Amino acid sequence: MEIAFDRIPDDFHIGEQAEVFITTGILPRAVLAPVTALDRTTPDHATVWTLEDGRLARREVGLGTRLLDGRQEITTGLPEGTRVLAAPPPRAWEGRPAHAATGTAAAP
Repeated sequence: MEIAFDRIPDDFHIGEQAEVFITTGILPRAVLAPVTALDRTTPDHATVWTLEDGRLARREVGLGTRLLDGRQEITTGLPEGTRVLAAPPPRAWEGRPAHAATGTAAAP
């Protein structure tokens, strides 16, 4: 593949390597989860821990596009308003009472 500049950068050096990202699609609205939240992953399905009505649950979800920042699109399997947990809490089991922590999440 050949890549060309519209305008050559001022600090360009012959033999320098470049990292190129090619946009293959846009997700205008998507449910995204970190890939670390996915368990029992196949190319198009995974299992995730969710928080539903104050209780922990596991859901099989359909997968779509994987983003470069380590997030995965979830396409099916989540009821409206269901929250996917980035990681299960210690001693997690289905039906265990839980609540979401408040604060700002760290960027992936």
